[in-house]
Amino acid sequence: MGTTSSYYKTIGNPVLGNFISFEIQPYWLIIVELLFLQLLQRLYSLIDSACKKKKKHIYIALELSILGTKRTGVSLPKYSILDFILSMISMGHFGYAIYLQTKCSTAANATGWRCYNAFGYQLFNFVLPSIIAVLIEAFIQLANMIKAGKEDPKNKVKSNAMNYVKWTLLIITIVLNSLVFLAFIPFLISNVLPMLIAYSWVLFPLLAALVLIYATFITIVVNAFRQCEGCGCIYFWKFFGTHCLVGVQVFGSLVFSMAYNYSQYSFFGADYTSVIWCEFQSRDTIVWYQRLTNDSESLIQNLLTPF
Repeated sequence: MGTTSSYYKTIGNPVLGNFISFEIQPYWLIIVELLFLQLLQRLYSLIDSACKKKKKHIYIALELSILGTKRTGVSLPKYSILDFILSMISMGHFGYAIYLQTKCSTAANATGWRCYNAFGYQLFNFVLPSIIAVLIEAFIQLANMIKAGKEDPKNKVKSNAMNYVKWTLLIITIVLNSLVFLAFIPFLISNVLPMLIAYSWVLFPLLAALVLIYATFITIVVNAFRQCEGCGCIYFWKFFGTHCLVGVQVFGSLVFSMAYNYSQYSFFGADYTSVIWCEFQSRDTIVWYQRLTNDSESLIQNLLTPF
């Protein structure tokens, strides 16, 4: 049924075809984005540690927080203004989704219920990954800063003026992104949870498989490129477990978006088995690319999604 089929458009939420489009990122692209962002984070860690004349490393923040300074020989990462700027991109993406949503009421076949579902479609397919990533990173940094304060008996960290700026930016990040996350709750209740239950036999085994493959791949590749003296089985299992958590974060967002997308067919007349096929069709690579090259709004959404 490949790229010429548009069956999913005939039985899905009618307003999607006239508003933000059914077509969303292919599954393979989401995986490529994950690996690409992992590479960028590790390159940043390598360059940053080299510039500061510290021990060179390719760890990411979550690894350092879980593995600890004792095992890695690397100090915990500190919140920076760059982190704040990057976190604001997710806020801008949410604002852009609201801007697009204002056009829904004038779209063909628009109703309150259909537009409500269309807004959730934007949030879960484009905004959710960045919001989750920002909040997790922010809470890790919060824990690191609290720990640094406790381990600073002379209060050198607390008396540093820049530290107050970092605390302020970090709190702003957590508060603003937490408020955005509240917008997801109604859709979680009305759309995602029913589909997670109805299609648990598909979604949960898929999540488990993706997480295990990803964590195994990263554990093998990363540890093949670095030396760790005295690192035994416990270390590698802990490293593997760390990336299981990273995998749940990233692929959990994918599974949540799939569950939401299922509702856009199930709630509008598709039968039980057709729902899975329709969601799969909506991620066709060629159709998605054609949409991307002919629609500037869709291009912006996709460019902002990884951040």
